Amino acid sequence: MFRSTASLKREAAEKRVRPLVAEYMNSRQNWYDGSVTSIEERVDKCSHVLSEVNEHLTSLPKLTQLSRDLSLERQRLLSYRNHRIDSLRQQETQQMRTSSHREAFNQLPEVAKRWVTLESQKFVKSNPGLSDTRELVIRSSNYVADNTTGLSAKQLKLLTAAFQDRLLTSG
Repeated sequence: MFRSTASLKREAAEKRVRPLVAEYMNSRQNWYDGSVTSIEERVDKCSHVLSEVNEHLTSLPKLTQLSRDLSLERQRLLSYRNHRIDSLRQQETQQMRTSSHREAFNQLPEVAKRWVTLESQKFVKSNPGLSDTRELVIRSSNYVADNTTGLSAKQLKLLTAAFQDRLLTSG
């Protein structure tokens, strides 16, 4: 029986693409382990399947929608990866900031430590419901500057860092 070249190409394309797509779809529920690496691995797999699908679009036009879906999924994965990387950077920055603020508190004289303890309580009472960290940092910096006098720039920086640490860790 005679089969056309187009028919043979279509069959070869289906044999090549079908298992890749099936494997990719079957792993949809268990690929993510919480790490950026797992997202990057999924992006790589998605890109590989997408390139295979796109390579065979001319012989298998029914793959057009799958190609669009895979392109969208790849974009979503990349966006999620970038979001996770940004979140991890922010957490790392916050941890570093908190660590340096605690060091600042330990460097303060006892009088300044007492000021931080008492004034942080007043600040919290006068700013109820303040949950935005950036806003808290700005307001607390202004509060320290407005309520202290005669400090050097270094002393003011240490006092502000210790004050912010108290506010951020007091919950």
